[in-house]
Amino acid sequence: MHLKNILSMAGMIFLLSACNSGNESNEIEQLATSINTQFAAVYSQGIKKRDLNSLNDSSEVALQSPEQQNTDKRFLGELQVVDVVAAQTQVLNWAVTLRSDGVVESHGTVALSPGTYDFKMTLERDSKQYVAESLGVEVAGDGSADILLTLLPNLADTITPEGDVEYTSTISFEYPAEDLVNLIDPKFGLILNNGDELIFDINKEVGITKFILNVDAGSHQIALNLYDGSQLVGHDTGTQAIDLSENENVTLDIISLQSDITFDVDRLVENGEFIFNVPNVIVDEVGGEENLAVLVKMAAGNNPLQEKILEVINVEGKYQASDNFVTYGENSVTVSIDYYDQAELVDGLSGLPFATCTTQISVTSSQAVTCKYFLERSSVISGRLLGSIMLNVMETNGTPAIGAEVYLNNKLVGLTGENYQHGGLKTHQVAGDYELNVVRPDGRHHSSFTLNPLQVLNLSVVLDSHFSVDEIQYVDSNKEIDLSDAYKSTQYRMRLEDFNRDGFVDIYYSRNSFNTSDVVLLNDGTGNFSSQVELERYSSQTVLEDLSPVASGVHNDETICLSLTTIETQQQ
Repeated sequence: MHLKNILSMAGMIFLLSACNSGNESNEIEQLATSINTQFAAVYSQGIKKRDLNSLNDSSEVALQSPEQQNTDKRFLGELQVVDVVAAQTQVLNWAVTLRSDGVVESHGTVALSPGTYDFKMTLERDSKQYVAESLGVEVAGDGSADILLTLLPNLADTITPEGDVEYTSTISFEYPAEDLVNLIDPKFGLILNNGDELIFDINKEVGITKFILNVDAGSHQIALNLYDGSQLVGHDTGTQAIDLSENENVTLDIISLQSDITFDVDRLVENGEFIFNVPNVIVDEVGGEENLAVLVKMAAGNNPLQEKILEVINVEGKYQASDNFVTYGENSVTVSIDYYDQAELVDGLSGLPFATCTTQISVTSSQAVTCKYFLERSSVISGRLLGSIMLNVMETNGTPAIGAEVYLNNKLVGLTGENYQHGGLKTHQVAGDYELNVVRPDGRHHSSFTLNPLQVLNLSVVLDSHFSVDEIQYVDSNKEIDLSDAYKSTQYRMRLEDFNRDGFVDIYYSRNSFNTSDVVLLNDGTGNFSSQVELERYSSQTVLEDLSPVASGVHNDETICLSLTTIETQQQ
């Protein structure tokens, strides 16, 4: 089910017994206290391991249906209550219901005297176990207590509350909290020792990204995927062999689905080889590189669109697709990469690609860029309902507009095609309101629309060739950059580039001749340039007279480097 709501509630009611010394009848006063119970993540489905078969073919995958996901779920198990001082233990049968609206209800009572207690709970559903504990909890005479049981999935051998667990480890995966909050339907998928993938809905209101692993000590293979609904948005850095000893905890890093594009452009002949590195997960989707079709579209200014289907090859264990492209002397190009199953070549790639990547490349200032991918996995059931957009872009004379950049809510999503999807673009998007911008050097289009869940929306737009810079609407960000120490002709000595290759534009400027260094202001992704990098000059006598050509980038040692054309002048 889609855990958008908080999966927690003051659900368990305890009956506390306390001895009233002032009452001669020695009646036991029963006091009620509440315990907060919540699920960090709940199992939603399993994807069976299949060799050399597309995971996008859901016909052979054991899944839950959406109807099953939108029903109440009952979890059964035991609650262990330990009186820390008296060293007495109670083990009680326990039941919890997770309602379809995300509310958790707990069923059961226990009689306790005021004191200090350890609470341990184990629940099961669909042969999957959840474990929680809260230690050293003080239960007061008035029934007040601060008890929170957060149930974590246990993905290996079953744990019993009263049993001794010899090798229990907590596996955490690191993912930026702000990115997790922005996910609409977060899930994680775990593959243990090359088995089936188990997918769990994450309760992002709890914000806990960890699970229990109760296995024998030794080496274990673990792979993690992070989903937003059915879209794969992140994964670990590669299937890892983890050596677990007794109670060892492990943290795995999750990175966005991305790969590098490297290129070597000869500015004299205005072309060069572009190498597109293909992530392993994309190759695995179709069962091997021989089953993968890569459609690359490149737009360079107001020049003909280049559109090629590339072959994927294995180069020393890494997958690559490459070809020669013409830059037409442009400083930057826009590249769109779509991944299809080879079988779709028969239909002319008329459908939607299962993975896409679109980026802009400055061919004058770097030799590699990182492109972020989006991979739609139909075998993953999601509560996030998508719609489909079929966009057709035309010029004023009615002919298809080829090589136009398409932006949805200021995000570049692709290029209109020529031989494939002639003048059009197809994409899946989450239901909601959108601002559409279509851009080409000789025309623009702007409009807005609403996409409903499961809707197939056909849009036809016409580029307006009669536009001017004055018609562009600028928004004041209310952010200023102090360049008081810059050289007096700073407007000729500044450059905007993505110097650290994080996808955000940074600012370079030269100081006056009395300084021995210049400055790069790094963009944090929100328009703030709070991080400053000092660049030492060749000599204090160097005045930067020309910023063209500029070569910028990151060396293997992660330091920012620039190559600038300068002249030497003698200070007066």
